[in-house]
Amino acid sequence: MTAPNHRPPKPRRINSELDKEFFSIYEVAEMLDFHHNTIRRMIKNGELPAHRFGNQWRISRVDLEELVRPTNVSKND
Repeated sequence: MTAPNHRPPKPRRINSELDKEFFSIYEVAEMLDFHHNTIRRMIKNGELPAHRFGNQWRISRVDLEELVRPTNVSKND
């Protein structure tokens, strides 16, 4: 009797979704803990750049990182 001829499963990458270049509205909403309609409104108002692929909107990782990047606000004391 011979051993089965199969490969062991590849290890799953924990942050594999962050390696993507584009995200759907629903993925962005889940990452930011927003409602998907909020993301749609941000796209419509120009607050979040998005690209249309067929009939679906996609947000680039670069634009998403720009959105969540903290800004330095200086206070005039």
